[in-house]
Amino acid sequence: MSVGDAPGVLGGKKGVFGSTATAPTGSAAMTEALGIGEMMAWLKITMDQSDAQIRDQMKDLDAKKELAAELAKILTAMKNAENWKADSPTGRNCTDVEKLLVDFDKQDWFKKLPDSAKDAVTRLVTDIGADHLADEGTVKSAREAIADHIATLSSSNEMAMVKLQSAIAARGQGVQLISNMINAFNETNNRIIGNVK
Repeated sequence: MSVGDAPGVLGGKKGVFGSTATAPTGSAAMTEALGIGEMMAWLKITMDQSDAQIRDQMKDLDAKKELAAELAKILTAMKNAENWKADSPTGRNCTDVEKLLVDFDKQDWFKKLPDSAKDAVTRLVTDIGADHLADEGTVKSAREAIADHIATLSSSNEMAMVKLQSAIAARGQGVQLISNMINAFNETNNRIIGNVK
């Protein structure tokens, strides 16, 4: 039974404990509208949705962290290449970069780059010659494109972390709400039992 189908205030029918003429508010209203079974079903649905949302957000955060770590290795190699001057005044030794960029177009990290960064990395790979040298400007463009994307990922991670914290807080509020509802339900039962005595 869904919350909308449950007898009582939410379903627009007569409450579990009688007329809804003087409808209670807050947790008491929900307790009046739903039995303990319905409350537990509602809690399960709410917690399952909340847990799924939290899992998805954590998975997304982990994926972004792994991507940023992979790109950080490539960025470090590019920085080293920029500082490693060859005999040519504009040539940069890209031996380490070349190792990291083997089959670059098949790698997950490459597929997740924006088009401008993909173009910059592709130009760099194309520019690296048999002597492992690449033009200084090409190395710099690729390095800047990777660095920009890492900064974007970092900003995105901060926003994702705020959303995750919000989802965790909402889950806690759901648990507190059901706890209040169960307490109200028990108090109502105790009053009824007391009146019968």
